[in-house]
Amino acid sequence: LGGVVIELFAAGDVLPRRSTTSLFDGSYQFGNLSAGVYDVRQMPVDGYLADRLTVRVTVPVEGAAVAWFANRSHGVISGLVYQDSDGDGIHDQGEAGIGGVNIALRDQAGLPFRDTLTTTSGAFVFAAVPAGSYRLVGTPVAGLSPTTPVEATVALSPGGSAMARFGLTLEVEHMQGPADG
Repeated sequence: LGGVVIELFAAGDVLPRRSTTSLFDGSYQFGNLSAGVYDVRQMPVDGYLADRLTVRVTVPVEGAAVAWFANRSHGVISGLVYQDSDGDGIHDQGEAGIGGVNIALRDQAGLPFRDTLTTTSGAFVFAAVPAGSYRLVGTPVAGLSPTTPVEATVALSPGGSAMARFGLTLEVEHMQGPADG
């Protein structure tokens, strides 16, 4: 990953001795170091999750040391809540989105991660989500009945995307006429 700021500290120091920026291929280098123990720190990168921010290395006399960092890009979970006019559980052309529906994103343990409301077009997006398994839960809407499950489980790979759709249809109340006498 290029463009990442990397700082070099003597072990335990709070101010960096040197700073550099990684090249397009992610490589970087601090030359002419004295033997000793150093902390190499990368600065956080927007949209990426670092396996660690600091690596301690020991540089031997007339030697070198390597500090590796792994950065995984976050992913996106998106979807649509739509009015399923024909009630078949499939989003068909012409079936409009429903705005203002709360969608909850829950982690693997079922704990709340984030919530959002659908846009006027029925779309929702959770950006910068770390890789993992998540559960999307749609909040019931008065006057509408679900035509699809109100929960969906999605798996998000590093830097990937996942999508879910939730269909709702108008509730129909059955009316009875007067009894024949």
